[in-house]
Amino acid sequence: MREEGLSEHTIKDLANKYRANAYRSFLDSELSIFGPHQLEAATPHEQATDGFLQENAEATRELQLQLYTDDYGDKCIESNVAEALRERGIKEIKKGSPDWKRLYREFLRAELRIFEMFKKCYLGDFSSIEELADLEKGKGDSSTLLNKVIENYWAENESAGNWADRTKNDYQTSTNLIKRILGNAPIHHIDYQVMRDFKETLSKLPAFLNAERYRGKSINEILKMKIEKRLSISTINKHLIFAIGLFNYAVSNKYIEKNPAVGLLIPQKKKGKRREAFSHDDLVKIFCSEEYINDRHNRPYKFWLPILGLFTGCRIEELCQLYIENVKEDDGIWFLDISEEVYENEEGGSVIRKVKTQQSNRLVPLHPVLVMLQFPEYVKSLKENGHERVFPELNKIQHRYSHHPSQWFSTFRKKCGITEKKKTFYSFRHTFITHLVLKQVGERMRHQVEGHLLNDITQEYTGTNIFTPKEIYNGVILKVDYGIDLYHLKRSKWCGKGK
Repeated sequence: MREEGLSEHTIKDLANKYRANAYRSFLDSELSIFGPHQLEAATPHEQATDGFLQENAEATRELQLQLYTDDYGDKCIESNVAEALRERGIKEIKKGSPDWKRLYREFLRAELRIFEMFKKCYLGDFSSIEELADLEKGKGDSSTLLNKVIENYWAENESAGNWADRTKNDYQTSTNLIKRILGNAPIHHIDYQVMRDFKETLSKLPAFLNAERYRGKSINEILKMKIEKRLSISTINKHLIFAIGLFNYAVSNKYIEKNPAVGLLIPQKKKGKRREAFSHDDLVKIFCSEEYINDRHNRPYKFWLPILGLFTGCRIEELCQLYIENVKEDDGIWFLDISEEVYENEEGGSVIRKVKTQQSNRLVPLHPVLVMLQFPEYVKSLKENGHERVFPELNKIQHRYSHHPSQWFSTFRKKCGITEKKKTFYSFRHTFITHLVLKQVGERMRHQVEGHLLNDITQEYTGTNIFTPKEIYNGVILKVDYGIDLYHLKRSKWCGKGK
């Protein structure tokens, strides 16, 4: 049920009763003329006149225009709405309020269906008799309810593994909002106006809807409160994107004919590059910082992650979630196996490691600097100590192992004098890729080690990993040289040993 004064069920019931009364009145008048046995045998010539059909068409066009242009000025519809509310014993609803508009539009739709019924009957089609029976039994709407469509949409995407954990977390928030604002309405009653109202409601909601002051309150109650900070355009668009996907599914599966959420996204100014590569001076500031010079890192991930990021180009989450089995050797070459796989841990549970896309599955050889710093030995020592993961000190927070490392690196780089907002841990990847381009590394080899998709059809047939680790090592990794002396890192307590 919607968190409004009138539920979708009540609105539909009022409109259906109005339509049923109109059907009954019309059909009773026809029965009085033809009698119960002659009614269905009446021919179009006995019933139809050009004048009536023309008037019917004009009235239908007028009603459709009102519906499409959000015109709420029809006094007849307004009177019918007021009368239906009085008969139901519902106190008067303020004209122009969201509930009043929703009820008015439903009566407009009912009026259109009534005129369609008039037309059919005058052309000799009295099938509306069956529809009248359904309406009077309360079966006037066989549309699938929104919650059922949502349930099916989630089930299909979860079974196909289409959504990562973080995506599901975001989509659950969007799902909850859709249910709270739209209610469990019949799916085909959710039109463009309903979704425009949904978008408008989102724009008025607080940024922190789960804050204690909003708990236990309806959407209506929240909107009446003083709200200092509202949802950002970016967040509103995220919810709308989920809604678009949901209704695309509804269209594809024949629940509805058109997607009512299309075109609602709010245009945003295009931002510049979100991240920048590190300069040579930035790298000196990081790796010649007090923490690295005097071996002050109190956790192994703080020592290893920046070095791994610089020499592998891997994303921070790909590194933080590494398992010991992901560090492998083949033909004398050590490499990271970056892939989404399911392993069984010692307790018999399943462990899933996620990558960004299917193309992100790749083999990344270790640079000679990482071998010099004894990263393979560090991993071996972890295994000897009974660990499964390369950074066992990291725990998952909000579906990510990189939660704390990301926060730590943000503070660390600022301490090193790198204050530009566009320089983050991702800048190591940006630096790595830019370096390969400047070194004129072949595109196919470069894309394989980066985990990017080539824009040609060849990859569809050859796969993403056509080069061996040794070929990538010789053709890509050995060309990486940032011109920085990192020999002092060998003195670190984290080289060659894990806790």
